[in-house]
Amino acid sequence: MRNPSLIFYCCLLLVVLLSNCQAEAPIDQANNNLPVFLGKKRTTLTNVTAYARPHEEPLAQLHPGTQLLFTGLVSSRLYTSYYQQDTLTQPYLQIQLSPQQTAWVFGHPAYFSVQESPLTWQWNNRLQAVMPTEAFNRYQELATVWRQEDQASVLLLAFQATRSLRNELTKALADYPTLSLTAAQDLLPGCLAYQDHRHLSWWIDFNAWQTRSAATAAPDDDALFHFYRTRIYPPDGIEYRFPAWSFPVSSTQAHSLLGRGIHLRILQQLDSLNQQYPLATTEWQYLCELLVDDSANPQTTFWEDFPLIRTELQALIKFPGTLLLPEQRRYLAHCLENLANPAQQSKRVNFRER
Repeated sequence: MRNPSLIFYCCLLLVVLLSNCQAEAPIDQANNNLPVFLGKKRTTLTNVTAYARPHEEPLAQLHPGTQLLFTGLVSSRLYTSYYQQDTLTQPYLQIQLSPQQTAWVFGHPAYFSVQESPLTWQWNNRLQAVMPTEAFNRYQELATVWRQEDQASVLLLAFQATRSLRNELTKALADYPTLSLTAAQDLLPGCLAYQDHRHLSWWIDFNAWQTRSAATAAPDDDALFHFYRTRIYPPDGIEYRFPAWSFPVSSTQAHSLLGRGIHLRILQQLDSLNQQYPLATTEWQYLCELLVDDSANPQTTFWEDFPLIRTELQALIKFPGTLLLPEQRRYLAHCLENLANPAQQSKRVNFRER
């Protein structure tokens, strides 16, 4: 059954986006829905090499002052180049070299007279290169919504879009050299950029999202972000990788704290919040899914010993609330059955004593 609150949010988001796009130049539909900011004339500021194909054989040398027309096409990946002792990771951009011929130039803003912010121009080019067109369009829509002062009707969808884009972008950039941390800091709203094992990603800062929700006077959103900030990611309200039901032993590994009652208490609170704030139902369900997966996933390892784990699993299975679905109860029961096997226990439980 479709969630009526989610449909309501989607309709409102569409209205906001359409109202903000009416005054903008139309997008060239024949050009793969690519944004019009590239389809402008630029003047070269230095000698620039034009290539027949990205990063392949040179085609022509463009001298300072040459007028270029960008077609809007961007290479399907990023490339690394060196410019005045700097390592640059950018896509190639297609230009109209003549009425009959196109070529590709490396997308470094120092090469061209860029009217926009050079940093914005670079990131738009990069995102267009590494993300599907649909995801890039969502990013542009999100940036438009985040600039609105009144977001009471769309803040939850903006948050969910940000989380989805963060995950997609982190994966898309994983194969490239680390991009500037400072330059990436304000790319995604309500997020903090960081480098992990020479890769770039973003933590969600729930303090920023609750500040927004408080300003928009949206009680459901405010309750959600307050819960994230104080119960899921305490004490500072920033994601920092592991939620409250995990015991981290390194930056990449954590054990479940099932058996301490944390899972049951959070589930009880989620069920109560779902009844009080139904407009955020999709997020209460999302958190419930994370909680169940941490409890029952075959890859999960546990900090506590089996008797404590068994007691809490039994309580979760019998939980009387409505948020926990029948299939999730079966998933938990299956986990309990597996953990009753001593061989499973020897591999997965009581990491406190190891």
